Amino acid sequence: MREYTAIEADRIAALGRVRARDLWWRPAREFLKKYIAQQGLRDGVPGLIAAMHSATAIFRAQALAWDRQNAIPRAELEERCDAEEGEER
Repeated sequence: MREYTAIEADRIAALGRVRARDLWWRPAREFLKKYIAQQGLRDGVPGLIAAMHSATAIFRAQALAWDRQNAIPRAELEERCDAEEGEER
C-alpha cells in the first residue's frame, strides 16, 4: 500500500502544486463518485466501505504529495530550532 501511495503521490506532484483544498475535496469527490454515481449505495455496507476505502486512498496520496511539497529541509529546521532556543534564553 505504501508503494502505491508513493507512486500516486509522485504522479500528483508531477501534475502541479497540491493545494489545501485538494486534501478534502478530492477524497470527497472520490467518495461521491463511488458511492452515488457508481451506485455503491445499492451494495449496502460493502459499497460504503469500498467508497470510503477509495476516498482514504486518495487522501493518503494527496497528503503525501502535499507533505513532500511543503517539507522543510533538515538544515533549515535545525537553524529555526537553534534560533528559537537562543530567543528563549
